[in-house]
Amino acid sequence: MTASDWMKVIAGVVATLGFSILFRLRPRHWCFSALSALLGCIVLFLTDDAFDGLFLPNFLSALAVAAAAELFAVLLKAPSTVFLLTGVIVLVPGGMLFYGMRDLLVQHDAAGYASLYDALVICLGIGCGIISASFFRYLFHRVSLLIHKSRRKDV
Repeated sequence: MTASDWMKVIAGVVATLGFSILFRLRPRHWCFSALSALLGCIVLFLTDDAFDGLFLPNFLSALAVAAAAELFAVLLKAPSTVFLLTGVIVLVPGGMLFYGMRDLLVQHDAAGYASLYDALVICLGIGCGIISASFFRYLFHRVSLLIHKSRRKDV
């Protein structure tokens, strides 16, 4: 990671703290929401160099944020969306959407459609990462319940 990437990570963490205040999170949750954003940014920058394309790096970073949000929710007895929304906000391609719409408005159709397509791929990666983490948590919970029930029948 370059110095510019580290500056983006720091800016993402500061933005996450700002959104934590804006969304009126409890002060004891601020640090954990910032940790989930930090994890997402680091995973994004590391996988962006390792993989070609937009979907997989964003999928893996959103999966990391959602997994951290699920873990923090269990540890702090809070809803996972508290950490998920503030952690994933740094991954949303707002600038790309803005520039894509701007290009369409000034009649640069090819550049506009390309930017909007890239933003759509990124959003699909983020959505699939969040859904996958929630599915794995659900699956883990169901399996642990089945194991617990089978142990109760044996006793």
